[in-house]
Amino acid sequence: MMNGWILIEQINKLKKELSMNNEMKTKINKRLLMYCLIGISIGSLVSCSKESLCDEGSCLSAGPGQITFTLGGIAQGGHESLTRAATEPETITQNLGDGLSLVYTLSADPLPTTRTTTMSVSPMEKDVRYRVILYKMDGSYVTEKEFTAGGTDNSIEKLQNIPYQIVAISYNSKSKAPGRVGNATTVDVDPTNDLLHWVGSVDLSSGSTTANILFHHRFTKLTVKADVHLTGDNITSVASATVEPAYKGVLTLLANNKPSKGGAAAAQTFSFGAVNAPTVTGDTRYVFTNEESPVTVTFSNLTVEAAHSYDRTINPSVVFSTVLQSGYSYTLTANLEASKGDYYPFDGKTGSQYQAVIPLNAPYNGQNSLTFLTYNLGADPDLSPKEQMAYPHTDNKNIRVYGGCYQWGRRDVQHSLRDSIAEAPNSFTMTLYNSTAYNYRSDFLYVLDSGTATGDWVSDHYDASNMWGNGGGPAYQTDFSYNSGTPYTSANQNNPCPAGFRVPTQHEWSLIVHNDGDPRTVDDQFSVVANTSVYDHNQTFVWVRVSDGKLTSSAWEQGKMNGWALYETSEWNKAAQDYKIGTKSLTENAAPNPLMFLPAAGYRLNGSFPWINDVGFGGYYWSSTVVDITTLNRDQSYALYFNNDISYNDGHVSTVIDTRGIGESVRCVKIQ
Repeated sequence: MMNGWILIEQINKLKKELSMNNEMKTKINKRLLMYCLIGISIGSLVSCSKESLCDEGSCLSAGPGQITFTLGGIAQGGHESLTRAATEPETITQNLGDGLSLVYTLSADPLPTTRTTTMSVSPMEKDVRYRVILYKMDGSYVTEKEFTAGGTDNSIEKLQNIPYQIVAISYNSKSKAPGRVGNATTVDVDPTNDLLHWVGSVDLSSGSTTANILFHHRFTKLTVKADVHLTGDNITSVASATVEPAYKGVLTLLANNKPSKGGAAAAQTFSFGAVNAPTVTGDTRYVFTNEESPVTVTFSNLTVEAAHSYDRTINPSVVFSTVLQSGYSYTLTANLEASKGDYYPFDGKTGSQYQAVIPLNAPYNGQNSLTFLTYNLGADPDLSPKEQMAYPHTDNKNIRVYGGCYQWGRRDVQHSLRDSIAEAPNSFTMTLYNSTAYNYRSDFLYVLDSGTATGDWVSDHYDASNMWGNGGGPAYQTDFSYNSGTPYTSANQNNPCPAGFRVPTQHEWSLIVHNDGDPRTVDDQFSVVANTSVYDHNQTFVWVRVSDGKLTSSAWEQGKMNGWALYETSEWNKAAQDYKIGTKSLTENAAPNPLMFLPAAGYRLNGSFPWINDVGFGGYYWSSTVVDITTLNRDQSYALYFNNDISYNDGHVSTVIDTRGIGESVRCVKIQ
């Protein structure tokens, strides 16, 4: 009789042959069964577990039962719908400086759900490979088999007529399928695979049956995009993007649930390949974050070829609190946009609540008033004049009250940023003031030396003279009498103001300073202050010198919101005495409401060090009127000017002529 050790050796040899010789499996299985029975009869310790006696789909304990598998498709979503909080996009803005921001949006892709379903189903593509594993109801392994979607072989036969648990797994791939499972209760899965999983059961007690497999994604699908089309730029390369944390998954086969994490956290990498477009999309990846938060996304060497400023390569990183739920699809987009907020011009608003109607003491071209906007161009229009007076001075670059620093004749917004890039214009050809290309440059262009005149941002001063309308007069006119009474009724193509508004002429500035109807030349200096704090304009309106919200007759202090406030005389006369002598703040609710406030917003130098100067000490407000262009001053225009020094000209508001490369405030007037 064969002893136990020889028997065990023969059984192990046959097992090895069984794994290597598929054609002889039936004969080998019979011999293996015979040895197992002999071993049992002699009480030998042999290993004859059920899986060792089964090949894929053919078990020694064969029966008449058969399970035929059909594919119900792949479900996008989970057994429970995403919560409302999870479906809300999460948006994060990063200020890059130079008037640009990256605006990140992470959102769950929408599902076509109804009241009775929380997921959408798509068919599995033909020839995608998947594996089916059968278990008894006690969890003991029976057999397994690999199938292909759309294939003719779609069943497991020779099964006992008992209930079974079924597990189906796939990588949603035509070239790769999960390996043999055997007795294992878990499988390790790299999340670079799209892990599909389904758990079900059938009962063969009454004979053969059909099982419909409805796969579920067990990882999170994520698409990463970068988009610069809003700035008109181009993305020339992206090295990669990474998402972390990312784990390998450990799938418990019989658990109808997401995997557990396996090993330490790492980063999932998204590749972009060769790109050269305003919008680029990385390869779609599957990531397993174990539904942990926060999630960090980092771009590596995102290179932007700028159409209107300078090229840049950035490595931005952002942290989201959104939980990436397993089984769902998300899209992350990084949009390069013009910044919004304290350092970027706000959108202009022109409704009646944003207009200051200033009554004139004498008619001006048939009008009894001039209508100005209540805010500097680029500033926050929703801050009322009283709120502007109360707004704390934060820094010289804060645009919320001060607005932008415009170079005369330009209408592009980004150059007016108080921290925009400065560039010498002689690095590119600048011969025509009205060239569209120049209007869309975001650079602040500093001193251009044209030989006979300096301080403009272009060489063609003659062409430049009409870009803001030149007060309504002809570009080459040297007789400036039109400034005393003939306004222009339309705006030039370079008009920086909102529709229906334009840059005021110097004469229009003089009207709300003099307000006596006297036609003055633009060279005439004028003042609004008789007693250094209040000037009453012929009983029509009143200018009040303000510092930190209070009337003041002292020199302005650095770090405070300083400027001039304009009140209708009737409104000012009703004010309590404490407001008129500066002991109570003019920003209080009971204080009179000003028509408008001109902050001491300073100016930006046009030299090689284009710093912001004089904030809190001086106000510089462009007019559309140019100085006589036949003189050496042909690179200059007129502006309204006031300063901090009450010893200088008694602190008067006066006329100033400045080179057009200087950055100054713009307060728009209505076209009438």
